[in-house]
Amino acid sequence: MDAPLNWTSSDHYGLAEVQGDQRVDFISDNTRTYLDVVFYVLVQGSISLLGSAGNILNILVFVKQGFKDTVNCSLMALSLSDLGSLVTLTWMSICYLPEFRFSGIEFESLDIQYLTACWPHGSFARITSCITAYISFERCLCTALPLKVKTIITPARTLIIMASIFLMQFSVVSLVFYSVRLGPVYYLRRNTTLVGLVYIDNGPYLENMAFSIDIGIQIFSFVIVAICTMILIQSLIRNRKWRNSATQSAVPDSVDSKTAREKRVVVMVTTISGIFIACYTPSVINLIIMLCFPDYSIVGAYSNTFILIWSLFLNLEAINSAVNIFIYYNMSSKFRTVFSMTLKSCTATAKSK
Repeated sequence: MDAPLNWTSSDHYGLAEVQGDQRVDFISDNTRTYLDVVFYVLVQGSISLLGSAGNILNILVFVKQGFKDTVNCSLMALSLSDLGSLVTLTWMSICYLPEFRFSGIEFESLDIQYLTACWPHGSFARITSCITAYISFERCLCTALPLKVKTIITPARTLIIMASIFLMQFSVVSLVFYSVRLGPVYYLRRNTTLVGLVYIDNGPYLENMAFSIDIGIQIFSFVIVAICTMILIQSLIRNRKWRNSATQSAVPDSVDSKTAREKRVVVMVTTISGIFIACYTPSVINLIIMLCFPDYSIVGAYSNTFILIWSLFLNLEAINSAVNIFIYYNMSSKFRTVFSMTLKSCTATAKSK
């Protein structure tokens, strides 16, 4: 869940207990507890673990390939962001595990995960969105200005832009870490005091500000990806018509080979963007609904529905971060070659130990 809590932990538990029968949620507390285990622990945990392993392999491959190509620089940054997104989701899954939550630990895991998993994941998800938007825009620029793009977008500039995206998003989430502190909180339902979340005086205001910026970044990135993807699809259609006409005339092999390479990159970027759009469309719609209907929130009348729906959307975000390795492997012969060498090297190292 990427939404601000806007309450201290004790207020949350008190609110749930005071409202009692006044709640009109579609999903009961018992049902939600069961579904939490299914979606947050089993499904999300499995996807996140496998996806994390895949992105570690991606990073190893891109490091071996080097950063002389702008596409490699961008995809390396995307893999780092996806890894951060999946690792935080893995920690979130652990926090939702009942055996962990009620194991006698000295903190309330559902509150702690909000600060240590939920917000960090949201931050990495926004970074993923920005990088995907940049990659899509870069490919559009390549189709529009094929002769000038290499002087406009260089590997060094790409690395600077990637670092700037990370720093920008980390500065936004730092507002949350400043506004929320860890401290002793009395939990009414559990009749005990544990380490939980405590807001400073203007904490909710700062958190809401960070949340508003996050929504703006997400929507802006999503729109850029959607527009650029449509442009790239049109480019592929034009390229196919050109190739069909070119078969009737003599075309130098070097030109045909270069065009084919460019086409493969465009297809790969379009596929990445398409999966991003499919996985993030529900989240973007959900964020807009949250702004329009205050009761649809983690402390509103439909809190159980809200939490369940976010569990489904977080799984979609996890899928988006986990599947890129299959795209790279199937669409890039260079990646496939280096990947096979890296996997053999890792296997040989493991056997020697």
